[in-house]
Amino acid sequence: QHVIEKVPLFRGSSMDVSASIIASLEPRVYVPQDMIIERGAWGDEFLIVSEGVVAQLDNDKASTPIAYMQAGSYFGELAALLGGQRQESFMALTHCFLYSLCHAALEDILHRHPECIDSMLANMCTCYNREDIKARLGELAATNAQEVDACISSQEADDAFLSPAVRVRTACDAVARSG
Repeated sequence: QHVIEKVPLFRGSSMDVSASIIASLEPRVYVPQDMIIERGAWGDEFLIVSEGVVAQLDNDKASTPIAYMQAGSYFGELAALLGGQRQESFMALTHCFLYSLCHAALEDILHRHPECIDSMLANMCTCYNREDIKARLGELAATNAQEVDACISSQEADDAFLSPAVRVRTACDAVARSG
């Protein structure tokens, strides 16, 4: 079983979708003390630890590890779907080999497999903190408002026309407002 199948966001995905995600992963290499993700920086990729040890750093004491991740661990999956400012910092403690799935690759997968959008939305809404989703959507409002408005006001604004990312963001916004 590949680590992708353990990620809550991708739970229940078909074998085709899982294979597409795995095929889209890009390798990343970090040396000890490299900052992999810095809190507050814009991010749009999901990372999986293949080898090495990564530390999640305390938000108040930037150099203090609060959690350790090893092979099979992952972080940033909502960033691949929604993008946004990073809420946590992560640093390589050893030489690390990670795999990355960026937003553009996930968007391409959603275009090829639109049937998986609803399950990803359901997974996101049940597996992740609603306040985190609301905060992420608040950040996206300014950057994506024009894209969403253009698609919705278009004469062809149906599910087939809307990009998967716009469909996901629009649905997530509605879910966040309802809660």
